[in-house]
Amino acid sequence: MRWQKLNPDEYSPGVFGLEFIRDIKAAKWHGEYDVRGFRLRGWELMADCIENHPVSGKQMKHSEWWIWAAR
Repeated sequence: MRWQKLNPDEYSPGVFGLEFIRDIKAAKWHGEYDVRGFRLRGWELMADCIENHPVSGKQMKHSEWWIWAAR
């Protein structure tokens, strides 16, 4: 997966069960296996099927699964 760093100030720490976010990144899910089984040591994860690109904000041609990782 190709991770893209995001601005931590734009995300709510409560979504990840954290008090604050130091780092946050997102990656498009590759489609293999179940997205809910993905783990990344040291990070809290969230997956969502979205219509807008998380970095550019532009609407994508179709919905895609993305994973957010925060710590």
